[in-house]
Amino acid sequence: MKILIVEDEEPIALEIRDMLELMGYPVTAIADSYESALAAIENKLPDLVLVDIELKGHLTGIDLGRRLGQMGINHMYLTGVQDASTFVKARETAPLRNIPKPVSAISLRNALDIDSVERVPLSTTVIRMFPSGDKKRRIDLNEIIYIKAGGSYCDVFLTGDQGKITLSMNLKNCLKKLDWPNIIRVGRSNAVNIHHVKTQMGNRLEMSNTEWVDIEPKFKSIVEKRIQSI
Repeated sequence: MKILIVEDEEPIALEIRDMLELMGYPVTAIADSYESALAAIENKLPDLVLVDIELKGHLTGIDLGRRLGQMGINHMYLTGVQDASTFVKARETAPLRNIPKPVSAISLRNALDIDSVERVPLSTTVIRMFPSGDKKRRIDLNEIIYIKAGGSYCDVFLTGDQGKITLSMNLKNCLKKLDWPNIIRVGRSNAVNIHHVKTQMGNRLEMSNTEWVDIEPKFKSIVEKRIQSI
């Protein structure tokens, strides 16, 4: 498992690198900001990113966590004591774990025992208000099964008998506003909630409502990586 370290305090980053290498985990790079982390990922794709919540620059580790979710890359946070607001924001990016700072070899080793990781469950409630006529409708993002776009609008399909909601925006803006890493793009016009994927057959995904969604080739590797991580 290849690991990227994103930590803005160099001595801490180097110490974590040394611990990882002693455990046999190759470190792809050390980055200290959102931008340098993305550059490191472009240079060499990691299997896991260890992210400090406080980074250099105006974008935080939580911003990076959201981006990693969209890219289909697992992450864990390196963090000290969090206030309630920070904890909720961090949790919404679906990290595999939080590793307390200062990081010890034991806590790091235990965190990297991926088979025992407790991922964010489907029942975690993340609410957004959706426009519905002249009103707004309260939706738990976990109730979204998939999204199908057509030009300047998106149909958002929901669980049960809730039907769908049509939004007047393209898919890119829709995903940006939803800001939920469990919903990933699988094509130019389609996005799915990975927790509602029942089966995969080639380049098609069967969703929990028995509908099928096509995966475009350039998205297939990301989709398969996210599905394997559930």
